[in-house]
Amino acid sequence: MKHFAIELTCLGANSFSYTAYALVDHHMPMLPERLVMFVAKELGKYLFNKVLKELKNWDKTVWAKEMKDNYQENAFFYDWISKKMESWLLEITQTQ
Repeated sequence: MKHFAIELTCLGANSFSYTAYALVDHHMPMLPERLVMFVAKELGKYLFNKVLKELKNWDKTVWAKEMKDNYQENAFFYDWISKKMESWLLEITQTQ
């Protein structure tokens, strides 16, 4: 897999949709395209479910600890991204 990305779209205060993108060259031209797409969709679901599982225990993760420990050093960035997200969520919820 060369690239993988997930696009999250806010649908309201408590819901969202997601689209997974992947650039994969499987080097097996004999495989039917339907099989390749099925495997890609299942892999996307698996990866997204792993992300959700990780987020449920966010406070216990290494990333949460890093954010808490380095907040003062990176406060400008965290404040900036928080304001951007709030603005984006407000814009999305007002247009629906």
